Amino acid sequence: VQKTVTTSRLREFVLYERPANDHACMVRAESALGDKYNLVLNNCETFANRCVRGAGGSRQVRRATGHVALATATVVGALTALAVGLVEYHTIIVTVPARGMHGLWAILGYTVTQTRTIQAAHPTGAPPSTL
Repeated sequence: VQKTVTTSRLREFVLYERPANDHACMVRAESALGDKYNLVLNNCETFANRCVRGAGGSRQVRRATGHVALATATVVGALTALAVGLVEYHTIIVTVPARGMHGLWAILGYTVTQTRTIQAAHPTGAPPSTL
């Protein structure tokens, strides 16, 4: 049994790229039979491109890996911003009304000094060492 694909037969199908050599395309397709499918390295678009042009490649995979790279860069940038001091911790001393006697000390004006640590984003968006 021999497979023959004529130009008139190919015209029935909508292809975004027609093979320059029909016979070479069929030979490449037959030689790829049995190759293991891989979503990234050997998918159906890669197979079609390899058959038509002799070299594989997938526009969909290139686009997806570009999105993954952008997301990774965004996360790494955010973590770096935290590490270099765009978020600061401050220790402050505050005076608060004293507790006790069911609020009587606070009513009488007694206060207590406390030390507290607060977290704040740097107002200029730059670490203090660069100001």
